[in-house]
Amino acid sequence: MRTHLEFRVTMHALRCIDKKGGLDNYLLTTPDDELLSVVGIKVKRQLEEIYRVTKGKEFDPRQGRPTYIEFMKQLGQKNKERAKQQAARTEGHKEPAIVS
Repeated sequence: MRTHLEFRVTMHALRCIDKKGGLDNYLLTTPDDELLSVVGIKVKRQLEEIYRVTKGKEFDPRQGRPTYIEFMKQLGQKNKERAKQQAARTEGHKEPAIVS
């Protein structure tokens, strides 16, 4: 999400977050009734919406999900592909010469 969030968590929750590979994966794979936090559930809904918009499908915790890092790499690859396509489209075009 690229936002600064502050949470007060127990050591157990911190270990669980670390074990899941980060806060995003922890929130996305933990059922709502185990989160025990209104703020955590709200952030989870925001993350689900981000994944839904960028991936084009609903979040299903039973399926394997990419980690946040893998997800960002996929976005980076898509951006690189778009840049290559844009460069290929403009390759044959020359800028008009400015004569003074």
